[in-house]
Amino acid sequence: MAAAQEWLGTPYRHRASTLGAGCDCLGLLRGVWRQLYGAEPVAVPAYRADWRGEADGALRAAAGRFLLPVEGPVGGRGKWCCSGSVA
Repeated sequence: MAAAQEWLGTPYRHRASTLGAGCDCLGLLRGVWRQLYGAEPVAVPAYRADWRGEADGALRAAAGRFLLPVEGPVGGRGKWCCSGSVA
């Protein structure tokens, strides 16, 4: 949580993942991952801000490898959460 909190105040920048300079939602996860674990486990394919055009499913497939689907009011169709426990 502390690593993620360091990103407070970082502006939104589509496809960016640089602390203080900019990030989007996925970029936040990527940046925190790098802070905690080093290199990212897979290359992130290009994606649009609205995710339309993600027809080949590359991002969804990657999410399926590293995240778990979430059901109920927090989740729903297409929602994911981390596969590890959060202390």
